[in-house]
Amino acid sequence: MSFFDWFAGNNQTQEEAQANINRQAAALQAQDTRRLASGEITQTKVDSDNRFISTVGGAESVQNAYLSGFGEGLNDGAKNVNSAFWSGIGNALKIVPTPVWIAAGVGLFLYMGGGVWLVRKSKGVLAKP
Repeated sequence: MSFFDWFAGNNQTQEEAQANINRQAAALQAQDTRRLASGEITQTKVDSDNRFISTVGGAESVQNAYLSGFGEGLNDGAKNVNSAFWSGIGNALKIVPTPVWIAAGVGLFLYMGGGVWLVRKSKGVLAKP
C-alpha cells in the first residue's frame, strides 16, 4: 500500500483501478455510439470524448496527478502563510520611524559594551607610533 492509497483511502490494487478505468472508458464509448445513432450528439462530441479517453493514461497517471496537485497545493499554502507572516512583520516595522530604529541600534550597541570596545580600540590605535 502506497502513501497515496493510505491518504486517499483507496483499497484497490493497480490492476483493479486500471480495469475500472477501462470499464468506464468502454461505457462512455458505448454511450457515445448509442447517442450518435439516435442523433442526440454530433460526431464532433464523439471525437472530443475519444480524445479525452486517450489522454487518460490509466491509474498510474491518476495517482501522479493527485500527488502533483497535492504538492502544488501544499506549496501554495506555505507561500500564503509565509507571505502573511512577513507582511505582518513588515507592517509592524514600518510603524516605527527610521531615526528611532537607528537610535535604538546605537543604544543597544552601547548597552552591550560597544562603548568600552571603542575606547579600547582607540587607545590601542593611538598608543602605537
